[in-house]
Amino acid sequence: MSSSSSSHPSSHPSSPSPGTRRVRDLADDLEYFAENGKRPKNSPCTNSLHEGGRWVGRTLGTFFDVHETVVHGAYLVAHKEGEPFTEEVEGLTPEQRNTIIANFRSLLAAIPSLEDDLKSVSDDSDAVFNLIRFVDAAISTMRRDDLKTLRGLVVLWVPYLVPEGPKYFSKPLDFTDTTKSSRGFTHVAIGRLLCPMDLCKGSDHSRDRTRDLGETVARAARA
Repeated sequence: MSSSSSSHPSSHPSSPSPGTRRVRDLADDLEYFAENGKRPKNSPCTNSLHEGGRWVGRTLGTFFDVHETVVHGAYLVAHKEGEPFTEEVEGLTPEQRNTIIANFRSLLAAIPSLEDDLKSVSDDSDAVFNLIRFVDAAISTMRRDDLKTLRGLVVLWVPYLVPEGPKYFSKPLDFTDTTKSSRGFTHVAIGRLLCPMDLCKGSDHSRDRTRDLGETVARAARA
């Protein structure tokens, strides 16, 4: 009897399965984030959410709406044809619903752990809300880091755009000395980062124009 019981240590109440431990640790880490505004120093459970969130900001959109995408996207993906919509979703057009579904699937692809993480805390509304806030904070961190890199260069370039500005600003914006000169600064997300939020929507209709940093910053400077 003793040999039989010792061959199944995982059945002991004090030995939760790895999956159960991860769900508990994830909920604890998200609660820590909610209370302190930052994730724990040693938080393997949230590494994918953090790194994936930063990737979302640079690929899916600088001002990506995580809350709407997760809440409405998860609902729409699970919705069965013929069933009535909730009041919030009912007011959306079919095109808007399709966009949300596409954004939700892109978000899941950008953050590999997100789908499982959402399922693991689905019974805890506070944990779901904290998870959404966590991903959104990762996007904000990316935005802040990129703005820090851009700010000094852009501020020095703005007077060059004004005809009556100082004449000693005689060259266009130069990114050759930055680590992003060959990759990030031509991305549409950076164009949106430099563009005033009330102009972003209009700029999105013309990707070529948004990618033109000169035109985007010029509009911002003269607004």
